[in-house]
Amino acid sequence: MEGFPKGSLRAVHNRTVSVTTYEAENDCVIVEGVLKDKRLVDTYSVTSGEKMPPGVVHDLAVRITVRGPEMRIIDVAVDMKHVPRDDCMRMRESLVPLIGQSVAPGFTQWVKSRLGGKRGCTHLNALVIAMAPAVLQGFWNARAARHMSIREAAKGISPEYLIDTCWVWRSEGPLAEELRSFLNRKEVTDR
Repeated sequence: MEGFPKGSLRAVHNRTVSVTTYEAENDCVIVEGVLKDKRLVDTYSVTSGEKMPPGVVHDLAVRITVRGPEMRIIDVAVDMKHVPRDDCMRMRESLVPLIGQSVAPGFTQWVKSRLGGKRGCTHLNALVIAMAPAVLQGFWNARAARHMSIREAAKGISPEYLIDTCWVWRSEGPLAEELRSFLNRKEVTDR
């Protein structure tokens, strides 16, 4: 980060999260999220005192298939390439309850309340929550990559996916009003 005075600070941990969306058939997208945690220094286990060298702690991938425009999750797959404990592998199926859910307002709270704590893996859940905004952006990018009429592009758009999700999309702001006006037009012309 430019302007952040690192000076003699020592990096001890690194987490990267990446999300890629792929266009699929039948108005679907496949969204793949990858989370990698790296220990950058020697550490000691709090339970055994064992010395652990720098290296990968987590290397996790989640793939969800989402059908739009209702953003309903129709499939989920988890790949756990590297986890710190063998017991972690028991969480591979922990995200199956996502199937049938819509990525819509309330999704983050649903994940935390239904899959959080001892019911799931905090790292898989953090990844799914990080993927949610990319599901919407990826779906609309896939749709906008095809030349179509405005009427066809607007099919199924619900303002709830954007309104009050951030300051620029606040319900009383100009962008929200522009979106509502567009969606409420009696006659949407072709491009």
